[in-house]
Amino acid sequence: MNWKLISERVLDGSTITPAEALAILESPDEVLLEVLQGAYRIRKKHFGNTVSLHLLRNVKSGKCPEDCAFCSQSTSAINDVERYDMQTVESIVEGAQAAVDRQAKRYCVVSSTRAPNPSELETICEAAIQIKQKHPGLEICSSLGLLTEEKARKLKEAGVNRFNHNLETVERLTPLVRSRARYRRSLSVLGKAHAMVPDGRVSTKSGIMLGLGEREEEVVQVFDDLLAHQVTVLTMGQYLRPTVKHLPVVEYVRPEKFEEFKRIAEEKGFRHVASGPLVRSSYRAADFKPESGRRKA
Repeated sequence: MNWKLISERVLDGSTITPAEALAILESPDEVLLEVLQGAYRIRKKHFGNTVSLHLLRNVKSGKCPEDCAFCSQSTSAINDVERYDMQTVESIVEGAQAAVDRQAKRYCVVSSTRAPNPSELETICEAAIQIKQKHPGLEICSSLGLLTEEKARKLKEAGVNRFNHNLETVERLTPLVRSRARYRRSLSVLGKAHAMVPDGRVSTKSGIMLGLGEREEEVVQVFDDLLAHQVTVLTMGQYLRPTVKHLPVVEYVRPEKFEEFKRIAEEKGFRHVASGPLVRSSYRAADFKPESGRRKA
């Protein structure tokens, strides 16, 4: 496989074939530098030599009462994940300073929890207020589990710019993948978060994993359900099994299928879609600006 010729063809406006995409995934270690060189030429043309940095802080770890079959953060999970209660306001603010020091655009606050209790919510809101006072240009994202309308309003008023709540899978598989969650309840959380900011200055985002045994029509139904609850940002990635104690992978979804789902989701009305085997929840989040409603060119 001539990686240089492939990259030149892409730079001229063509696309790689499914066979070439598979060859990249299966390429041996001996040609890694050649593959990286070809990828770099394409990247440089579209993005230059710059990167967009985001700093994520897990403000509460390993103490989630949920028992999701894909996750290592559950209280029932047996692993070496660090476990600690909600961090202090000072610690969360220090994390924001670390983000600014590294020239990060976004500071993402996530918590291993079913839902923040009043004390935890107060801590996060106070931290957000102080962060915005010190660093008004730093965007704050949050993924905190279930939110009531009141909790979403407090977070928004404190300065949080983006709410994330992942459905993780299709409705039929939710009892298997998220045994203590409810698909419709998660949709309600997303809808309530959007209701707090109907002017679009704060976006709502959700994501799902593929490869758990979902059917194509079920994935498309997820698109419709999210759009009906005003979700504007969607990510889709391949499920990878953390350990043998977690759910097995049913299917490794091919890259072209991810592209097809991306096309369908965009045609249905999502304002930003990231879809691919290696995509994770905050993948290329800087490509989307809530206030503009448009993706970067």
